[in-house]
Amino acid sequence: LRSLASHQHLDGMLVKVSHYDEVNNEWVLHPRQLPRTQTSTATGWTNPFVHMGDGSEGNEDCTSWSDDNEEQGEEQEQDQEDPQGQPTQSDNRDTSSMEVEFTWSVPAANLMPIRQAQDLPLLLGEPFAVTASRSPGRPNPWARSLLAQLGSRSGPIHVAPQAQMSLWAHGIDHGIVVNIGQGQTIAIPVVRGEIASAAACVSDIGSGDLTRLMTNQLTRKFHFINGSLMTWCRDLKEKHCYVAPPAVGPGGISKEGDLLRRYAAGDDSGIPKVLVDTSDIGHPGSIELGFERVVIPEALFDRNILHEQTLPELIVHCVEVVLQKGLCTEPEALRALLRNIVLVGGGAMFPGIRPRTEFEVRQLLRTRATPQLQ
Repeated sequence: LRSLASHQHLDGMLVKVSHYDEVNNEWVLHPRQLPRTQTSTATGWTNPFVHMGDGSEGNEDCTSWSDDNEEQGEEQEQDQEDPQGQPTQSDNRDTSSMEVEFTWSVPAANLMPIRQAQDLPLLLGEPFAVTASRSPGRPNPWARSLLAQLGSRSGPIHVAPQAQMSLWAHGIDHGIVVNIGQGQTIAIPVVRGEIASAAACVSDIGSGDLTRLMTNQLTRKFHFINGSLMTWCRDLKEKHCYVAPPAVGPGGISKEGDLLRRYAAGDDSGIPKVLVDTSDIGHPGSIELGFERVVIPEALFDRNILHEQTLPELIVHCVEVVLQKGLCTEPEALRALLRNIVLVGGGAMFPGIRPRTEFEVRQLLRTRATPQLQ
């Protein structure tokens, strides 16, 4: 688009390429705004002129206005022909920020390709499961297979673990990245910029397990909800669930299982209830969500719910493996590893998960962790 953007009529305009018209052999563009200095007999805005290769000033056929803009122009013309001479609507309109929608067709011969997609650098993220399973220092079969598929590209290709990229997003290269994925939760340590896959730890709790737990809870509570509505239950989980603060006992120690005991006793005090419309699943009316809002993400913190290692236990265990394997032994480096814990993945989006995880990790470090980490 360089040849187009160099002309004064296109200066400062945002142009979106819509599609290629194979019949007319031309690209169809969608500029978002026109300079206010140009005028049109219909709408107060000039049709966009395209400087053709033969030096002609423009071509009215290059522009096809939408029906909405034509109707708007007709209304403005009627306003300007007000016989009473009163100020028209267009007289007082601030056109400095007006957006005009139209279609702009440009012959392909007038476009000069600058660079094709295959010439651009490509950064690929290695999935967490692949990073956690591969052996250090050995060839990466996943990356090798992917590079073979992209062998025809002329641009450079770089593969980086998603765990490293998650830390880069925060401007650090030393920490622990925990991905709460669909089927697993994976903790991968990154020590001084290097992936320590030998110390990666995996828990078999993922977002899919939480969705199934939500479906089971609602199925038992409402007769018209069943397993066929799992996607609908997933949406409820993502929209309404949140991580509850820890139940703290004497000495500031979290009381594991307290939320389940409250649930069994029917005590849902302090949990805001929400009404959910059920007409979209063929049942007129609504249902009330209360305890379900907190008991679902609680499975990440209470092993009595899904009988798996909790999220804080996974993080502390990951650091302990790093220490045991001698991958990071300096006290200050270990403290930095624990300071830089990054949660990613769909399950990390629950409101309240960050402070709850920090509280539980600190508690485990004080009470149950390896002495070097206390």
